[in-house]
Amino acid sequence: MKTQKQQCIVSYKEPKSYLWKPKGDITAYELALCLPVFQYNYPDYISDLIERLPLKARRHFLEEDQR
Repeated sequence: MKTQKQQCIVSYKEPKSYLWKPKGDITAYELALCLPVFQYNYPDYISDLIERLPLKARRHFLEEDQR
């Protein structure tokens, strides 16, 4: 009887850190797009939420490496 070996490859992406730095010209619509980020309780996934935002909303977050 032959046994098949199965491999499980797991890749882990280090979450990025962001700072909330709203621009002076932020609109109510852009703020509304960003609100789910502040309501999310799992810090490991917040960077994924920010990266999925439209560019016009994402511009209000600054990656900590870019300071």
